[in-house]
Amino acid sequence: MRILVTGGAGFIGSNLAESLSKTSKVTVLDGYLDTTYGVLEKHANSENFTKLGIDLISGNLCNDDAYKSLKEFDLVIHLAAMPGLPSSWSDPRKYIENNITATSKLLENLNVKSLSKFIYISTSSVYGRFALGDETTDPKPISPYGVTKLAAEKLLLAHFYEHDVPVSILRIFSVYGPRQRPDMMYSKLFEAALSGREIEVFGDGTQSRTNTFVNDIVDGITLAIEHALPGEIYNLGGGEEVSLNEAISHVEEITGVKIHRRNLERRSGDQYRTVANIEKARKSLRFSPQVGIYEGLTRQFEWLSNQRNKV
Repeated sequence: MRILVTGGAGFIGSNLAESLSKTSKVTVLDGYLDTTYGVLEKHANSENFTKLGIDLISGNLCNDDAYKSLKEFDLVIHLAAMPGLPSSWSDPRKYIENNITATSKLLENLNVKSLSKFIYISTSSVYGRFALGDETTDPKPISPYGVTKLAAEKLLLAHFYEHDVPVSILRIFSVYGPRQRPDMMYSKLFEAALSGREIEVFGDGTQSRTNTFVNDIVDGITLAIEHALPGEIYNLGGGEEVSLNEAISHVEEITGVKIHRRNLERRSGDQYRTVANIEKARKSLRFSPQVGIYEGLTRQFEWLSNQRNKV
């Protein structure tokens, strides 16, 4: 199978591309934009691609040059996006361009008739401040990031309804693990523990997430390749809801370091509570997350420690 993974040098994308390369011919297209996930980290993520037989195209999906090397594919997994909820308020145009316009241009430049599936990786942020229900819940995003991801969903579904593009949508919940972006909370917590620096906590720490280990998300996307139906939306998330205060305690226990925190006002766009309702994915995709939060954080810390020892 010929698979295109956009955003494949990122956190989830690089883990996914490496996994899929064991059984399929994988091409990664990534813009290597210097955003909340730095260029150096992306290059480190993709350093084994050649050895694994993964073809790499460096290009921004908003630019026509990115598509010059594209061939026909059987499957597209569209991960490329501008991430981050609070930061989307400061430069919403960047999110419109990279999350909506880029998706539109990708569709224009693909031979969609060759596709068996187009899997779009969306986010629980489309649900809004509380993400508690199933896929029929009315989306109420509270950040430009969530708005642009929902708009991309709607754009893709319009292509499904009008042009039979075989689009399936996966809404993922709070992914963590090796290669997690530096701006994400668990990366910040481990960095604070290892450096002794203070961590900023926005709100009182009672906000909670259904955290999802990256290997479980990779498994869920792989199952979607086989089982997801065109025109359908599926939630993918872990099985444990954990408050930020509980997460800090876990990191302190794993590292053996007391984390100093400074509480600030809640940020605009932050979700308060997410609980992944994955019954549809369990039944239809046979998705079953395996890694609990303490085990997953331990594995992330081991990976991070190894990375620091290489420097």
